[in-house]
Amino acid sequence: MAKKKPTLLSNSMQYGAMTGIGLFIVFLVINLTGLTAQNSIQQVLSYGILTLGIIVGTKSYREHVLNGRLSYGQGLGSGTLISFFCAILISFFTFLYLKFVDASMIDLIMKEAEKSMIEKNMTDEQIEQGLTMFRKFQTPGFIALIGIFSYTLMGFVISLVTSAFLKKGNDNFEDFVSENQ
Repeated sequence: MAKKKPTLLSNSMQYGAMTGIGLFIVFLVINLTGLTAQNSIQQVLSYGILTLGIIVGTKSYREHVLNGRLSYGQGLGSGTLISFFCAILISFFTFLYLKFVDASMIDLIMKEAEKSMIEKNMTDEQIEQGLTMFRKFQTPGFIALIGIFSYTLMGFVISLVTSAFLKKGNDNFEDFVSENQ
């Protein structure tokens, strides 16, 4: 039986899943070691893993699906799809974690928001009003929804840069026309 050639969708799902699992492992390690106050460590690691997943996944797409050729647009599409599938997975894991494992993490986010408002010399009334509004959006479902949007957007931005380095082959109009006739 012949092996089925991968497609953009299957390649993106595969590398998106691997990247999402990697991001969730970082999330768990950071939270279980108590480093949540040092959020910049988690951000740097997350961006690094997302970038690595996009690069490796897009290279795989270029080599195994497109026979070594990749235009800028194809690279951008591949990277964005990889980050989208990654975002779905990490947001699902985050939802489950916040809903069933550690709901106190939302309280920690609220305390950090209150501390930030106090440092900005806001009045008690402004702080209370801000926290009331902020609390409405700090549910596991809303956090997961925002996670899908933010990881996909960040992956798109990363793909804008990485696609320029990963493209291979001619990108001129004549090649496009000859390939698509």
